[in-house]
Amino acid sequence: MFIIEEKANLKVCALYKGGDPQVTKIRILVIPNHIKGAALIAAEHLKRMDYDTVFLNFSRNLEEGIRALAEGAPYNYVIERLRGLKLIPEPVGAWEYSAEPILIALRGILRKRSNIKIHCYRDPSFDLLSAKMAEKIALLIFRACSTGKIDAEEWEALFISLLEPEEKALKKETGFIAREAESSEDGICISGFNGRHIRAHLRGEGYHASLTYLYVPYRFTPLEILMREMRRVASRSASLSHATITRLVECHVQFIREYVTVNEDYDEAYRKWVHDRAPILN
Repeated sequence: MFIIEEKANLKVCALYKGGDPQVTKIRILVIPNHIKGAALIAAEHLKRMDYDTVFLNFSRNLEEGIRALAEGAPYNYVIERLRGLKLIPEPVGAWEYSAEPILIALRGILRKRSNIKIHCYRDPSFDLLSAKMAEKIALLIFRACSTGKIDAEEWEALFISLLEPEEKALKKETGFIAREAESSEDGICISGFNGRHIRAHLRGEGYHASLTYLYVPYRFTPLEILMREMRRVASRSASLSHATITRLVECHVQFIREYVTVNEDYDEAYRKWVHDRAPILN
């Protein structure tokens, strides 16, 4: 049985039977979205099972299915079950591309260490909104490829509409992690680049939170740069110039047209793009 207490502004966790209090540690492992190679690195960390709690950057709606996988359920059965319940965002293949290494690493771990707690922390409503946003972005990219025209105002409005829901979702997610980590001694959290916000929140709650970037160096795609810039200027109540928006969208359309659509998988497309084009964005 565990006792949770505050000591020196740090959450500590001790056993009744004479155990020395220990600061609750949460290791945050940051990986970029969509890169399977990054997920494979994270999967190797999960296989070590040197943690008592794991937080996954999947929708909370997937937690029951992923726990069944961790108990030993067949991978394909779980995926088909979640797919049939429409819990996996469309397109399923794109989601599974980078999720599969982590899911495979988790399969059967509760047979080896039954005390590990598994939590999915992403806000389901924001996950749904993100999926719809991805569909809209895909349509805008297709239109830009077809017509050669980019409506900067439309792109700006689309991204601005995401900022407030994104901020609210992040607060929910960090709060969820902080609550569920109370009974943990050594937790591990897989995150995207919002990991630094998760770390800041956990430290504010008294946890010993560390941050490790598993896929370095990473070059942000033009669309990721655009979103980061939108967040930055919005935090200052400013706006991004339409010229900048147009330029970044043009670069992303080129990335999709000349690399993603003509290569076997996203990782290969990304590597080639980094080699050929990413220095220009810098």
